[in-house]
Amino acid sequence: MTGRDMVTDFLNYVFLFLISIFFLFYVVLGNRLEFFQELLRILLPFSIFGLLFLVVFRIRIINIKRYKKEHTEEDVIVYFTPADRRKDLIVRFGLPFIVLFIPAFDALLDLVDIFQALLIFIINMAWHRFLFRPREGTGSILNLTKIDRIKDELFIYLLPLLVISIAALNGSVDNTDITQALAALAIPFSWHMILFKK
Repeated sequence: MTGRDMVTDFLNYVFLFLISIFFLFYVVLGNRLEFFQELLRILLPFSIFGLLFLVVFRIRIINIKRYKKEHTEEDVIVYFTPADRRKDLIVRFGLPFIVLFIPAFDALLDLVDIFQALLIFIINMAWHRFLFRPREGTGSILNLTKIDRIKDELFIYLLPLLVISIAALNGSVDNTDITQALAALAIPFSWHMILFKK
């Protein structure tokens, strides 16, 4: 163990000790257990989707480094037809309506749900334009590279974090918001798998 490792371990233990002391005085002795329970209820879904994103991000960073080392990051892995582009547009256009349908099914539609759907719509349309942008030297042929696939996958894992974040900023994350986040992950991920398996 080097000196740097020892200092890092020491700082980690000090940080853990200070957080424990803060928790003891602020939450337990300050009689704020209800606040802490509400905070955990809001942060739990966010942390699950965030952890999922971080795991995928770490794996994809390793893949990118390997591709760059092999000089294969710009290798084309799939060619698209205009029909594929239209199908992608339909999926990306339909996702906000599905996100709106979930709370409307239980008659719980509110302004936050509309804002979630609107933001997902804007971000999805911008991402569609980025993904199917014209590339140098390819003419009118649509294609995606290995790096594009990784970027699309990371984008998909960010969508549920966006949905949960908007709900958390409103102050409440309920089962409807979690279902919306799962839909924002499952539908684009399924389409991603179909699109890149061509």
